[in-house]
This record gives sequence, C-alpha cells and structure tokens, in this order.
Amino acid sequence: TKTSLLLWSILACGALSKQPLIHRRISRVAFVASSNCSASASRSSTSSSSIFQRFASSSRSDEAAKSPMWLAKQHCPPAERNKQAVWEILQEQVLPQLIDNASNSGDKLQVCEVAGGSGVHTHHLVMRMAQHKQKAFYWQSTDPEESARQSQVAYIEELPIEMQEFVAKTPLQLTLSSNGIVEPETRSLIQPTSLDLIININMIHISPWEATIGLMKMAKESLKIGGILYLYGPYKQNGTAVASNL
Repeated sequence: TKTSLLLWSILACGALSKQPLIHRRISRVAFVASSNCSASASRSSTSSSSIFQRFASSSRSDEAAKSPMWLAKQHCPPAERNKQAVWEILQEQVLPQLIDNASNSGDKLQVCEVAGGSGVHTHHLVMRMAQHKQKAFYWQSTDPEESARQSQVAYIEELPIEMQEFVAKTPLQLTLSSNGIVEPETRSLIQPTSLDLIININMIHISPWEATIGLMKMAKESLKIGGILYLYGPYKQNGTAVASNL
C-alpha cells in the first residue's frame, strides 16, 4: 500500500525542508537510496563513457528545434526557491556516499533526473556539482512532456561552456507507469545497474500513484549496488503536513 511502501521514510517538509529520505540499494532485489523536490509531475555496470552518450550525441529532436530557446524556457518560482536546499542535501549527504562507494573506480557518476520539469534544478545542480570537483559525472535530465524538455534544453544551453560536458544536451522522454519506464527507447538506454543516482524532485505527491510504483521499479532495476534514489518533496511527519503542502 501507499502507507507501507513509504512507512520507514516518511519525513515532513515544507517547500524548503532539507530533510532527506534515503534508502540504500544493498542487493539487486532490494530498494535503494532517496530524499525529495521537482517542478513537474511524471505521468506516469558502466564504463567511464556515459550510458546515455549515444543518444545525447545525436541531433536534437525536431520538436525542440522548432522553438527559439527564449520561448521554450519556463520559469518556476518554487524550483528557484528550493534549488539550493536540494543541492545542500546532495552535497552533504548524497555525494559523499556515492564518492565513497566509487572511490576505487575511475568511472563517471551516472545521474538520471526523473521528471526534471522546467530545468531549473538541472541547471543549478549540474553547475554546483561541476564546481564541487570531487568526482566526474554525467547528468541526464528527463520529462514526459515535450515543453518541459525544451525548457531543459534552454537551461542547459545557459551553462558555462566548460560545464556542458557534464550534461546530456538532449533530455529524454521518460514516462512512468506501474511497470516502470513506458518508452522502449528510453528503457533501452537506461540499462540495469547502470546508474549511481536517480533524482526526483516534487513528483510523487502530484502524480498518479502508478508513477511512484514505476519510479521504485526503475530504481530497483537501474541503480548500481550502493546507488541512491534521492527524493525531495512535501512529506508528512507523524501523520501531519505543513498546510501549504496540502
């Protein structure tokens, strides 16, 4: 049930809460790691080269090419407000675990942002991780909506040129159902046990419950041993929630 699935990780938070929700993946059949916040709802072992690069190196989609980036870019005040809190959890609690887990590997950390929405978080977190300089990484943003993916492209193109090597230029279409990732092409790109980190911000409380089931299935299948599923959002604490989150 919804309650039992999240029973051990229900933590409260308002829009700026920094309380993480973390599960570690300790075996191929166990659940993973997490903490919770995203601007849009989902409907729903690798070498040092990215698992996504064969897709990212292809030309941008025709749909994305049709709109000037200044028209595609979406502004999201909630994401602007919480992006630093999301980064602080990532920096203080998530990255140290991933770096320690990958200390004997020269591979890049493989990151997949599920339901990335406008791209505000993509831009902020990629920039902060690039400045962090503790571990090479490759970031793949996704969203089920074409308009959101176009906006992500606009934000990605605003990154300093030296930081654009850390992020896929082409966001993936990724929709979640209770069976996991819906799109066959995206599913084929995200291989089993290929990801170090899945980040999902502000999705599970505003999407169908099937999308959350699909997210957990994706995490179980796609995360490496020791990988982390990081969720950020408005959780209840002791059965109560901040009024603004209801």
